Amino acid sequence: MEEILNSHKVDDLKKEISNTNIKGYSKMTKKELVKLMLKTPEKFSHMKKKVPAPKTKRAPKTAPESAYERQMKDLIPGLIINADRDLPDRDSLKDMNKLQKKLEKDLQNKSLTPFQRKEIEKGLKNTKDAIIIIKNTFPKFTPDPDSLKDMKKFLKIQKWKFENSDKYDTGNKNELKRTIQNIEERIEELKRK
Repeated sequence: MEEILNSHKVDDLKKEISNTNIKGYSKMTKKELVKLMLKTPEKFSHMKKKVPAPKTKRAPKTAPESAYERQMKDLIPGLIINADRDLPDRDSLKDMNKLQKKLEKDLQNKSLTPFQRKEIEKGLKNTKDAIIIIKNTFPKFTPDPDSLKDMKKFLKIQKWKFENSDKYDTGNKNELKRTIQNIEERIEELKRK
């Protein structure tokens, strides 16, 4: 019986005692309550051992963001205000131009709070930077390693990235430098053939 009573919480034990018209239990500890209840076990014989509910893992409140969504939120902080539309393709010049026009239009809205205005201006600057990067790096261009023309174009893109890596965050300078050296070596090989 003692094991059954110990499996319950103090508040549950106090409720059971109050139903039996026993007085003077309100300031007792759990140990004292159990001792009191054991004096009249027939009044509490209906009680069963309380089994703790199995612990279950809580589901995450929201689905985790994809890397692409985080990238777009960094690019366009103002997107948080109008998050009900599809995200544009960061590598698409057409999408970035469309987004730039949309953000410029949003900026004309007179009811914006200073925070919203600041976020849209930041998004507009990032969008303009993305347009410059797209125009100079052709992100969807995949060079043919056996084509001299493609390799020269690819070299030009990598040199632009290297020269502007501080301004536009186009990549790690050391990696870009190694890539440029590898491309120059490949171009020399192609010229010898």
